[in-house]
Amino acid sequence: MAGAGASAFPGKHCCKPVAGNYNPLRDPAFAGGWTGTTVKVLRITSAVLLGACLIRIWGCTPSNDDLYVALQAEDPNVRLKAIHRAGEIKDQAAVPLLVDRLTDSQEVVRFFAILALERITGSTMGWNYYDPPMERAHAVDRWRAWLESGRKQAPETQEGMPRS
Repeated sequence: MAGAGASAFPGKHCCKPVAGNYNPLRDPAFAGGWTGTTVKVLRITSAVLLGACLIRIWGCTPSNDDLYVALQAEDPNVRLKAIHRAGEIKDQAAVPLLVDRLTDSQEVVRFFAILALERITGSTMGWNYYDPPMERAHAVDRWRAWLESGRKQAPETQEGMPRS
């Protein structure tokens, strides 16, 4: 290797003396000849990434109205994301829509709906994904009866049994 201060790249300097308002982005030896357009693109990209990070940190999320619409979406993937979000934030207002998802045509949607309901309410009301359809229907009826009663008491796992 060459002596101290020498660069492995000809024409490039590893230690440039700083004098006045030195800006390495404007130094062709440092910046590899970046044009003004490239620098502008980098600045815009950095600003967008910083904004995205700040939004994530501050917790800006879609409104609950969007969540309720997504719980009823035609696309099962959209429904799954909404179910996960409702369970994650323990959204009590989403419970009736989650109960509706227990009769969804997609097995995976039904499975995650009961997980979200259990996380929000602390109960499954006896609904198990592996039960025959008739037993699941009875459990959904228990959920709906509980909703109609105004949720005055905690839901039970099965009729007459304490919460899970």
